[in-house]
Amino acid sequence: MKLRNYTFFFFFIFLLSCGADKTMMPPESGGECSDKGQKVCSESYIEVLQCGNDSRWHTIAICQTMQGEYCIESDETAFCNSAHETPDDDDTIIIPDEDKTTIDDDNSIVDEDNTLTDEDEILLDNDTSDDSDIDEQHDEDTPTGPYCGDKNIDAIYDDIQQKQSNNSQLSIRDDAITDNILTVSQDGDITGLSYQFHITHGHAADLTVELISPRGTIHAICSECTNTELQNRDEIVTTFDDEKSIGEWKLRVTDNNFGNSGMIFYFRLTLDLYVFVSSEECDDGNKITEKCAYGETACTVCDETCKNIDGATTFCGDNIIDSGNENCDDGINDGSYNSCNADCQSLANFCGDSLITDAEICDDGINDGTYGHCNADCLSMGKFCGDSIATDSESCDDGINDGSYGHCNADCLSMANHCGDSLITDSESCDDGINDGSYGHCSIDCLSMGNFCGDSATTDAEVCDDGINDGTYGYCNADCLAMGNYCGDSATTDAEICDDGINDGTYGHCNADCLAMGNYCGDSATTDAEICDDGINDGTYGYCNGDCLAMGHHCGDLLITDAE
Repeated sequence: MKLRNYTFFFFFIFLLSCGADKTMMPPESGGECSDKGQKVCSESYIEVLQCGNDSRWHTIAICQTMQGEYCIESDETAFCNSAHETPDDDDTIIIPDEDKTTIDDDNSIVDEDNTLTDEDEILLDNDTSDDSDIDEQHDEDTPTGPYCGDKNIDAIYDDIQQKQSNNSQLSIRDDAITDNILTVSQDGDITGLSYQFHITHGHAADLTVELISPRGTIHAICSECTNTELQNRDEIVTTFDDEKSIGEWKLRVTDNNFGNSGMIFYFRLTLDLYVFVSSEECDDGNKITEKCAYGETACTVCDETCKNIDGATTFCGDNIIDSGNENCDDGINDGSYNSCNADCQSLANFCGDSLITDAEICDDGINDGTYGHCNADCLSMGKFCGDSIATDSESCDDGINDGSYGHCNADCLSMANHCGDSLITDSESCDDGINDGSYGHCSIDCLSMGNFCGDSATTDAEVCDDGINDGTYGYCNADCLAMGNYCGDSATTDAEICDDGINDGTYGHCNADCLAMGNYCGDSATTDAEICDDGINDGTYGYCNGDCLAMGHHCGDLLITDAE
């Protein structure tokens, strides 16, 4: 047989492990393919099995080399290579039990007669590495059986637990067989089983209880049972290990005598199963579902369950921005307004690029609609200085904002000269800052003043307003609340001769111009009701009395007075 193409590594490991004992002895416990009955071989490969105790004797076994078949244990002992080296088609490795292979001092393989077998010269490498190289290949975290991610297309099995129960009460027939049946639909190899039941009977010793598998294997539970054996029974058994689970399981109760009755209250099974999960369609050595390469519009990938599926694609035009390859992808990618460019690297003209294009009216790149910035749709501007609305920090905004008379300044923070600023400017005649046209204040248009002291019109609280208001004779005082000295004020002032406040020129009163008095007693003219008025009017002899109503003693009064 040929061993030429197989690596010599494990013979060196064997030499280190076995020391001076050059004869390969059988292991204390035999090894078998770790994948036996489990793994669909994706390629021919060999594996090393480590058996025995302290001697670390390495048994050798081979998995069947037919691709697509289940791995099996070889009946013969043969050398295995843990590196999964694929042998040639004609390199069937079989070493009969009687061929006790030894390692000669020169590190070559010889038979008992110390001769090399036909074409079976194997030289050991000078590699002095220890068993840690092998230990690394059997990391505790690496599954020992076939699994999704081992780069081999396998049939995948898994450990599960199946529970079945019948909680309906079933009467035990007298002197007959009663079967309580559980039907298990899950197919799998049994690795562990426990059962539970509760039975009562008038005479427990009449009963024989058995558990029967779908294959017909019988596990005797009790014969001539006791109540202790029947009630709340819970037991783990190994009788059915490696059997199939699917089918009818029977808790058989045989009543061997007449005269007593009983009841099965419940019957339950708990089965630990090794079950077929699925067949892999692919295995790329990991449990990650990859994506198609960027730019591919379709591909097939191996998913996390080792099934072939359509891979997720990422390409320019799929309306998804692929980080690392694209900056923009809206699925249109024609470079039109607000769409991505054809290379998916940038956006064409859009609202927010600080360029006013297409139907945009405003685009400052901020576009949040806050004061002084464009709105989000680029079709208008938010509040701003010049929009004729005084908002935010503005004090004045009339939309003209040129600083001319009556308009706001360009910064919207103040108003230029205007009616009401208390400054008489431009065409204004009056501007006192009040400008309400009330007494003493300017009119609202700043072109005139309302009623005021000095306007020659006595209004409001005024007493006198002749427009001169200098308080001189005949004119009003400056406050318009009184008049200066004047004819008729009952005070003879300035050029006046007579001012009695009546000034009507009637008898005994001043003339209206205060420059003379009307007829009066003493004016030497007997008028009105006067009887005598000689201008002296002292009532002395020959003169009129002081009231002009009679004459004093005089010649002719029929009275001899004075010098008469």
